[in-house]
Order: sequence, then structure tokens, then C-alpha cells
Amino acid sequence: MVIGIKFGALLGQKLNEAMASIPWDTIQNTARQIGTNIANFLNGFITTTDWYQVGNTIAQGLNTAIYFAHSFVTTFNWR
Repeated sequence: MVIGIKFGALLGQKLNEAMASIPWDTIQNTARQIGTNIANFLNGFITTTDWYQVGNTIAQGLNTAIYFAHSFVTTFNWR
């Protein structure tokens, strides 16, 4: 029983030391930089992209699939 208590106390002490040694300032500064970089990337991408052209490309792709299906269904000998 005493061994279990000592082991638990040692484990608790080591956990406390490990948590106290975490360099939070460095981690948080890195997180801020990553967040800023991702936001800047997305801002540039979203404001530069021609969203009309994206929609038109998707619509033309769907139209092409429908033209293919229609031509196949109406041409294939189903008998």
C-alpha cells in the first residue's frame, strides 16, 4: 500500500514538473503566426478568385454529364 502511495506521489510530481516546463509563450506565438498566415492566405484566395467562373465551370461540367447521359440513353439500343 505504501509503495502505491509513493509511486502515485512521484508520478504526480513528475506530471507537475512536465506541465510547468511547457513553453506556453513560444507555443502561443507560433499559434498566432499560423492563424494569421492561414487567414491571409484565405483572404488572398477568396478575394482573387473569380467565383462567377467557378460556378460557370461547375455548371458546364454538369451540363456535359447530362448531354452525355442524354445522348447515350437516346442512342443505345435497349432491346
